[in-house]
Amino acid sequence: MDFLKKLTKPTFYVANYAQGVVQFRCKKSLKVGSQSEGTAILPGGTRCDLILEIAAGNGDAYAGRPVGPAESVTTLEKTFLPDERQAKEQMFYKPNAESFTRHMRTYAVHCKDFHNFKGVTAELSREGALMILTGPVEPGIDINIRVSLDDEDVPPLEVSATVEWCQRRDEKTWVASLEFGKLTPEQDAMLAKFLEELKYRLPGSRPRADN
Repeated sequence: MDFLKKLTKPTFYVANYAQGVVQFRCKKSLKVGSQSEGTAILPGGTRCDLILEIAAGNGDAYAGRPVGPAESVTTLEKTFLPDERQAKEQMFYKPNAESFTRHMRTYAVHCKDFHNFKGVTAELSREGALMILTGPVEPGIDINIRVSLDDEDVPPLEVSATVEWCQRRDEKTWVASLEFGKLTPEQDAMLAKFLEELKYRLPGSRPRADN
């Protein structure tokens, strides 16, 4: 029975993953509003099991939100990096209703464990950061980082973090996911306020000084 179920699983040909939504094609008819468990094929040929909540469909083109497994969602995040060239209203999203908002912004990150290489954020939230590095960092270790938020009125964020995963992106860069340790109440309030105001700022801009 399990073998038969595997044979009848739909195949998701994934074209993109952004703002918590998978864009894909599927030869089988999928019902909007339902959950579908299948095999995802990513650009480059990577395959993974994936459960999608189907949000929209038009012919064989669909959009859905990933429900699991967690390792497959991580694979999507490693494959499809945020693009800062999007309009400002597309610069933040929630992977799901329970998650903190993720902001696709670039800020310099300094860390003594980055030996002779540099790092910048690709995404930033109250729970962690997705980073682009010019060298590898070991998964599972705890590090102390300093994120320069490029705002004269906001001090750099200095916090402990755990490296969830790190994967080579190309010949010169790596991608890493960091989970922040416990923030102080002051840090959490500052970061929450900063990120909320960030929703209304264009990439690279700073808040206008009060007259």
